[in-house]
Amino acid sequence: ADLQKLMGSAASGTGRAELTLVATNGSIVPAYFSASAMVLEGLSPTLGIVATDLTERKRAEEEIRLLNRDLERRIRERTAQLNSINTLLIQEAEEREKAQAALESVNQRLSDVLESIQDSFLALDKDWHILYINRRAAQSLGHEPGELLDKQLWTVFPAIFRSPLKE
Repeated sequence: ADLQKLMGSAASGTGRAELTLVATNGSIVPAYFSASAMVLEGLSPTLGIVATDLTERKRAEEEIRLLNRDLERRIRERTAQLNSINTLLIQEAEEREKAQAALESVNQRLSDVLESIQDSFLALDKDWHILYINRRAAQSLGHEPGELLDKQLWTVFPAIFRSPLKE
């Protein structure tokens, strides 16, 4: 039917069609046909037909289709993974923000308590660096608290280093 349609179109000019042929060995051969009516001088009207074997092209198209399908699957999987990871990162960031806010709140309350006491208070690390000093302690030493932070006690008050400790 398709071949007859091609011939009918070609009889009135040009016809093109993609047809499937069965070779003598039984294999299927996709082919592209182009047929044109031709009138050659001194001859009766003739039909010129050009056939092109599309087997390799069809094989390549199928391979591309399969590769595209696999690529799309992999993209969907990776996108799902990234969405999952992104959700976890957002949750982690929210948890960190909450933890940071809680830490800041605790630090502020501790600072408020240490600033409200009537005694001088300072906190030192194992190397005698001043980690915290309340305003009362800093003022009794003639400084602002910020001037003393992270300084080693002995460099700020060398006289303390040379004096004996009394019980």
